[in-house]
Amino acid sequence: MYTPTTACAALGAQLVPAEYSVITLTLYVLSPDYTPDLRSVASARYRLLAGSFCNDISSWLSIWSSVNFFSCEDVKFQQNPYTISAELRFVGAVSETVHYKMYTIIMEEAGRVYPGGVHGRQIGEVLVSYASLLDAQRRVKGTGTSSTPRATTPVTTPSTSPGPVETTTSGGFMNTFYKIDEF
Repeated sequence: MYTPTTACAALGAQLVPAEYSVITLTLYVLSPDYTPDLRSVASARYRLLAGSFCNDISSWLSIWSSVNFFSCEDVKFQQNPYTISAELRFVGAVSETVHYKMYTIIMEEAGRVYPGGVHGRQIGEVLVSYASLLDAQRRVKGTGTSSTPRATTPVTTPSTSPGPVETTTSGGFMNTFYKIDEF
């Protein structure tokens, strides 16, 4: 079951590495509709949407050992604009190449959906804008984005994790959604 402290870590109860980096993944949500209960980590709807989102991301990124992914945590929904954000944690430093590859893996693995002619990607129970995913990936390439991990405080229980050591935000996304016939 999904809990906010473990946030769908792909490997379940696990030890947090001595050094890790965080990439914040933020995407526009096309559906389902936003409701106020998404602000509460205790709501059933939040747990369903956040849990399924992290489960998919975790299973896709865990397959690729070259990205050193270990968990998806701290999922947040924002209303205006309607977005989903999650902290993706990686062992050690995250280079620009790994950061870019992360987006490629998500784009390739997520199911393609075209509601009303808008290009979307299905991640768990959440349909996200393909344009926001593609734009976030484009912003990484050529920026020299990388992170330098630092030592963390040891974790004594599997349900507790330390705060991020360094955050590289993949923010910024397109403010318009493109219909298929506009390409």
